Amino acid sequence: GRLLVTEDGGNTWEQHSPANIQVSSVAYAPTGEVWLVGRDTELGQLRIGHATNSSHDWKLYPFPEASYDLEHSIAQSYIDPLDNSAAYLVFKLVSSSNFSIGRMFFTQDGGRTWQERYIPIGEQVHFLNPTEGWTTGGATGMENYRTENGGKTWQALSTEEFTLHQGNYVRDKLILPAGVAKTSAIDQLQAWAYVVDNNCQGDKEEGQLICSHSATLFATNDGGISWSKVYPR
Repeated sequence: GRLLVTEDGGNTWEQHSPANIQVSSVAYAPTGEVWLVGRDTELGQLRIGHATNSSHDWKLYPFPEASYDLEHSIAQSYIDPLDNSAAYLVFKLVSSSNFSIGRMFFTQDGGRTWQERYIPIGEQVHFLNPTEGWTTGGATGMENYRTENGGKTWQALSTEEFTLHQGNYVRDKLILPAGVAKTSAIDQLQAWAYVVDNNCQGDKEEGQLICSHSATLFATNDGGISWSKVYPR
């Protein structure tokens, strides 16, 4: 994929991807830096990058896939930056639909070096600070977990507990729209939310299952009190 930036609420978009990088994940830190995960199309290396001035001057560092036995096993990547130095990185590994397997890493030096942490499922994480965070999804789509020690241990939450506490584990207590799959906060007031709606009808065993998939991008400028649809219009 490519990194596109808008400065007029989604009416027009400009290309801001680093040269020769196929982007797979991007997110803003609360302090304004943009981070991305991508693969160098010429060298084949996985790269972690961040920039501080509207995505123009990128600092890119290779991620040591081979050192962690991750070559050819990454299905999806998620980045959750805290500032210009610290970020959490999750890889969802290739597996059957009956499993959700992930590997999580943490950097404190802008992506130069990484320390592995634990995550119970291979899904996006949201950290309020270096220790408090949450993740949701899993094979059933209904698994919810929170950590208070940077991923050393995780506590499973019921749907009711997760709904009750979710706001406390989204950066700056951001209120999310229903069905959110990914979020990216720019600051305490501005954020994006990517909402996915999967709907299936019929009987799979009889070969009559019909499924539809739709995705919507929302934006907020008031800390989640209200959300406006950016795409599709």
